[in-house]
Amino acid sequence: MDNTLPMARSKRKRGRPSVLLVGSRPRLSQGPPSSRNKRKKTASTNKKAKGRAIEDITTESSPGAEVEAPHADAAGRPKSKRHRRHDKGRKPDRGVERNDTTPRRSAADLGIEWITALCPDGQPHYLIANHTFDGGSLFKCSRCLKHIWLPTMLGGATELEQLIKYLGTQRGYCKFLDKHREAKVMVAKLQDLWYARQEIGDDGKFANLVIKIMEDKEYDRKEAS
Repeated sequence: MDNTLPMARSKRKRGRPSVLLVGSRPRLSQGPPSSRNKRKKTASTNKKAKGRAIEDITTESSPGAEVEAPHADAAGRPKSKRHRRHDKGRKPDRGVERNDTTPRRSAADLGIEWITALCPDGQPHYLIANHTFDGGSLFKCSRCLKHIWLPTMLGGATELEQLIKYLGTQRGYCKFLDKHREAKVMVAKLQDLWYARQEIGDDGKFANLVIKIMEDKEYDRKEAS
């Protein structure tokens, strides 16, 4: 965890908007005074006719008390009451139900171990990331087939580094996994299968065990004592 994950940043250069230069406006031809006076008379006549038409339309279209009555209650009621009957068909808020109150085993209770620097045969691990989830990546050693999950975001990597610094490697890693349940359960399953493979030589029995463990969605559930 000594190495800080590099953060790649891309910069976009914004070009300055092009400026459209406008030349001098062409001169507008001026009509004779007689035509100008005709336009003034026509405009004044149209304004008078338009004003009379607006008054007539306003008088005819003004709603009476009977027309406004059906909408008076809806307009006067508070907004919450007007829409209350429409809220009956909506689904209730499930935010409280989504809160997991099931007692869970911690990473330490599940027996999760921090991967050491060497494989069981003494060779250094050769870790390859093969799956990304929960803000990190699952790494698998191509030599001993052990798995470990590590954060790939700078914030998570810094937090894990601080926990290891103050609590030690094993405790710090387990404490960090307790905040990432998906990663915690996956690492627990894979590490348990790794140890089971050392004892089970039969491929059929091991395959059945893999299916059983991987399909268990409550793998970290704490049993009532």
